[in-house]
Amino acid sequence: MCQYGHAHECNLQLWHLKNGHLVVNIESCTMLKCDSDYSFEGISTKNALPLNDWSIEITQIQRNHESSSLEDPVYYYLGKVRGNVSIYDVGRTSGKCRRVICELINLSLSSARVQLDLKNYKIEIVDKGGAEYYISRSFKNPSILGELRMIADKPLSTDEWNDIVARLCCFLSLAQRNYVTKASMYKFNDPDNKYYCQKIYPLRGIQATKASRYPLIASKDLPSYLKRAIKKIPQVYSNWNFLIALDHYLQAMDSKSSWSIGVGLVVAMECLVSAFASGSTEREYHFGEMDNFKTILPDISTQVLEQLEKHFPESTKRLKDDSSERTSWESSFMVLNRRSFGRKVRSMLDELGIEQPRSNVLQRYINLRNDLVHYGYPVTSRDFSDDFKVMIQMADFLEKIFLKIIGYDGPVIGFDEYIIYRND
Repeated sequence: MCQYGHAHECNLQLWHLKNGHLVVNIESCTMLKCDSDYSFEGISTKNALPLNDWSIEITQIQRNHESSSLEDPVYYYLGKVRGNVSIYDVGRTSGKCRRVICELINLSLSSARVQLDLKNYKIEIVDKGGAEYYISRSFKNPSILGELRMIADKPLSTDEWNDIVARLCCFLSLAQRNYVTKASMYKFNDPDNKYYCQKIYPLRGIQATKASRYPLIASKDLPSYLKRAIKKIPQVYSNWNFLIALDHYLQAMDSKSSWSIGVGLVVAMECLVSAFASGSTEREYHFGEMDNFKTILPDISTQVLEQLEKHFPESTKRLKDDSSERTSWESSFMVLNRRSFGRKVRSMLDELGIEQPRSNVLQRYINLRNDLVHYGYPVTSRDFSDDFKVMIQMADFLEKIFLKIIGYDGPVIGFDEYIIYRND
């Protein structure tokens, strides 16, 4: 069925590529007149899969190639899926299930097998990369390298499964220093695994980063790491901008210049600091909440104007005569009530129990943040292009904060174990 609602009979083939992409080939005796994307719904096949009746739903097929046969009136359309594909058994599936298997992109375990029993779940992660790992690493392409198998103590809905898998992928992304996401999910409806419904999610916006060659957590330490991380899910998601900060961090480590890396690291730190400060008025402000502080701004501005008029009478007169200019000028006084970025970072480290570094890493965060806010380019560093070592030290420090937030204090693999610094 095209997007305009016209139904057509056709043959459809679907391939799931190693990198998570879904490729579609359509053969039709009728020319499909669609301006952009196709939308297929309710395509039923019989005896095409192991069970009797299945239904396929596909949304948003991007057309990449179109051709027609001169001998037979057949039109061929080849493209890739940009939306979702659902394949499910019409007669046997149910809304909830206890067991799922997900193919994961960018998770390399070096042939290891991770198993852990939690309060409500049994989790197993296996490596299935093989040669795909070296191919994806060489070309920096994402690939399906791992498989996640989960059993819950009670049936869960699709939304519930999606939520817990997404959160696991978040923590695995930090452990891998790379984006880990699911490419597909198989839902099993009975203990014997005979009948299932399969939901396939195509790859959208997922990439492999340079940092993916250097995992933070070794495969043998993943069980203890995940046990700690999963227990912290409520605090991490409600009290910290963890996902957003992690996204900025991973993007930063894929940048090609020290300045770009520094910007991403600073923004990631700002996400954590903002979430920390918003949890208490004392963390964010000097004199109570901003709404209360705003009430005294007119009085502050009047007293300041009286003093300025003695030294700058002409400029002070313009401020008094232009109400919009004065309002804008008065708003700048609100910064008097905000604690500085550096003070908030140090308070966050104190509450997390992280020792402030003896090196200049913390000051580099503060300097870069000020450069970004006030100038938009590096001012505090004269030779930023050769400052890669400092950027790696900043990344290590940020990772320490990430791990402290989720409560993990086990072994880690620092960047210094992978990188040899040259002293020319």
